[in-house]
Amino acid sequence: MGRVLQEALTNIVKHAAARVVRVRLVFEPLRLRLYVEDDGRGFGADPHPTASGGHWGLLGMSERAARIRGRLRIRSAPGQGTQLVLLVP
Repeated sequence: MGRVLQEALTNIVKHAAARVVRVRLVFEPLRLRLYVEDDGRGFGADPHPTASGGHWGLLGMSERAARIRGRLRIRSAPGQGTQLVLLVP
């Protein structure tokens, strides 16, 4: 979970030009939820990320989530910021 958070924050610093970033960790009876949201420039989110131009960030986060039996959801649109949610059982 920590490496997904680290990569999400790195992506925000490198690419988002965000003014506000919110990180929230929610403990539920059967799972953890990690939310990372920013008000940055956003992008067209691909539901099946791949390496793009030698950049492995989104793909790496998806693979890390899968290794811990988690699910990663990314919502973003140009000009709308980005929301990442990681669910871990």
